Amino acid sequence: MNIVRKHQLWRIITEIDAVSVDEEIHYLGTAGAFSEETEENDQCLPVALFHDLVEDKYISMDELAKKARLNQEQIAALDAITRRPGERYFDYIARLKTNEIARKVKLADLSNNMKRCVFDLPNRWGLIRRYAKAYGILTDQWKEYEGEPKK
Repeated sequence: MNIVRKHQLWRIITEIDAVSVDEEIHYLGTAGAFSEETEENDQCLPVALFHDLVEDKYISMDELAKKARLNQEQIAALDAITRRPGERYFDYIARLKTNEIARKVKLADLSNNMKRCVFDLPNRWGLIRRYAKAYGILTDQWKEYEGEPKK
């Protein structure tokens, strides 16, 4: 993805007045996981930059897709990574796991979120546990505890 395209994508975020500087830093932190020039990362980068915009109601999916000239795979990934109103968190994680782009972007998002939580310990332990469980589910590394431990 060339620098002009990256600038066009970033400009969409900066034109939304309601987006805070902290949110901009988070979007960049998440998108940083896809900075290497590969075809796969070119698909993931716009989703990483925009991953919270629709959920946080800054812009509609249709408007964002049109402004950013997103392809169908990117639109599907943005839809998958957007949590629905009333959706339980781990149901959301299970749903987005079925879309590979959304899964990769969510892993980058979780990693970025966990790093940011470290600066506010011990107040963020609950969030870190939740993010770690989600990360484990998305990487097939999570096993639910069942029953009593063996002696």
